[in-house]
Amino acid sequence: MNITEFKVEMLRNKFNRTKLAEELNISKSALSKKINGVNEFSRKDISICKKVLNLTPQRVDEIFFNSNVDLKSTNSIQT
Repeated sequence: MNITEFKVEMLRNKFNRTKLAEELNISKSALSKKINGVNEFSRKDISICKKVLNLTPQRVDEIFFNSNVDLKSTNSIQT
């Protein structure tokens, strides 16, 4: 997930975490965990985000299925 681009779209559409959590019918804490990569967005979550944030299919791919992973969302590799 591209956290930065997701936050850009939230700002662009005047959504804060509280408002988006209400749309997703989850707690603000649960949304924060999804945004920070602790938990994943479900298909239903992505569909709702697409609708309320006015995301194009291309933008959905860029945000939720990004092959360039944010460093924050990776775990350190232990050898």
